[in-house]
Amino acid sequence: MNKRTSIILTLCSLIFFSLQVQGQFNRKTVTVKGKVQFLNPIKDMQKYNGYNINKIYYKHKNSSNKETLDSVEVKEDGHWVVNLIVDIPTFYHFNIIKWQNITVWADSNMEINVRGYDTAKMKIKNPPYVYINGSKLNGIINLINHASYRQYQEVIRSNQEFYNSGNPLNKQWNDYLKETKSLEYVYDDFNERILLMVEVFKDNPIVIYAFNFLNKQSRKNVMIPLIKKIYAANPWFYDA
Repeated sequence: MNKRTSIILTLCSLIFFSLQVQGQFNRKTVTVKGKVQFLNPIKDMQKYNGYNINKIYYKHKNSSNKETLDSVEVKEDGHWVVNLIVDIPTFYHFNIIKWQNITVWADSNMEINVRGYDTAKMKIKNPPYVYINGSKLNGIINLINHASYRQYQEVIRSNQEFYNSGNPLNKQWNDYLKETKSLEYVYDDFNERILLMVEVFKDNPIVIYAFNFLNKQSRKNVMIPLIKKIYAANPWFYDA
């Protein structure tokens, strides 16, 4: 078999498999809507050559395993609506006006409300927790995101404590923090929480979202066998 024939056969197999995948699921429209509390001011558009960044950018992998990108503008009152044409169950990744990112499982209609632009004088990309409303399966993502949010806040608090204890007058305090390894505990505690969620939801394809938050050793020991199991049971699941 020459190379050209091999490529043609491979492409035919992919097309056939793609058609099989599409045949397993009923294509449907999933409506995702929400409101952004604070939009980017017009003056901030200058660094984008005047381009309007008050948009919802979203991407996903379709049934041909190709990543598709699209966007919609946010209205002046902050409301936005996206109608997703879903051919297979999958994740969609949303970037909201270049300030906040959220991943959703596109199974049913949902609502996502966010703060958006940071109105504080000193701006930092430390967005608040975002809750996905209206979709039961996205409850898994909500739990993972909330654990991640709480862990990040605790890391900030612990670092501030270390910083404040750095004064020579606070040597005993600083020595205590080093001895107890409080920051290391924060990371370990978070990893254990994520591992528990993986165990609880191990039969649900959505659980692979949790792997983004595990440490390297956990990913190596937990991720590979579970991904193989998920993919064997759900061969259409390209995210796996």
